[in-house]
Amino acid sequence: KKKKMAEEQVEVPVAKTVVFDVQMACGGCSGAVTRILKKMDGVVNIDANLETQKVTVSLSEEGPSSDDMLVALKKWGDNANKTVALAAPTEEVVTTESEEPKE
Repeated sequence: KKKKMAEEQVEVPVAKTVVFDVQMACGGCSGAVTRILKKMDGVVNIDANLETQKVTVSLSEEGPSSDDMLVALKKWGDNANKTVALAAPTEEVVTTESEEPKE
């Protein structure tokens, strides 16, 4: 028997990455989040991390907006009684404590 050649994987360049804070209790939660996002055109990769409660989504140039993804995730979150939010961008993470010298 000849093995069927796997469909050629075209390397899609990642244009941007979006991180969401998602309350996930189990593999079912992370699986649901992954399925929701995979249905969206332009989603290149999804990493749902139960330990950190973060979902990292890599997008192509034509990928959905963070707002569109947030709406879809919140719809699931509301049904599952889970909180979903857009995480602070990693480039702009600022410490909550003031860096100014105290007088």
